[in-house]
Amino acid sequence: MREFLPDATYLSRTECDVRDITSISRAFARASLPEVVLHCAAITDHACSDAQALIETNIEGTRRVAGWCRAFGARLVY
Repeated sequence: MREFLPDATYLSRTECDVRDITSISRAFARASLPEVVLHCAAITDHACSDAQALIETNIEGTRRVAGWCRAFGARLVY
């Protein structure tokens, strides 16, 4: 991905925790209010025994990211 989009801002889970609205806010500020957000955060282990973590990451985290995208006019790719 970096080869094709070298000027993009790439964030790790520690740099943008979708379970934490403050973390998302900092990430949007760091990315200078992006035009496009490629949202890849997810728990994909179907054997995960922590249902709350699944909900917070996959559902609520996605809702939070989508809300920020909507508020600032960024396109969301999910």
